[in-house]
Amino acid sequence: GFYCLQARSLNKPVIAIEPLMRNVNYLLRNLSENNWQHDVEVYAAALSRQCGIVNLWGGGGITGTGASLIKGFSGNPESYVRKTPSLTLDIILQKK
Repeated sequence: GFYCLQARSLNKPVIAIEPLMRNVNYLLRNLSENNWQHDVEVYAAALSRQCGIVNLWGGGGITGTGASLIKGFSGNPESYVRKTPSLTLDIILQKK
């Protein structure tokens, strides 16, 4: 979200892709507070090689707001996993 807000502040087109709902909520709040809610495309999903549902590792515990599709990311226990939708960049950019 930080870099999305920086880019938007420079009047750049922004597409935000974020799999963690906590981070999505932070981003949406910041966009609204800056009156940019209509200027940024936000996708609450992970990026992957294919569309579907994937395991997302992290996003709490040790990593806080960081997460990955890599099992055991950043030292998180293997049990710390959640399901999240995934999209491909081709699908997202196809709309452009």
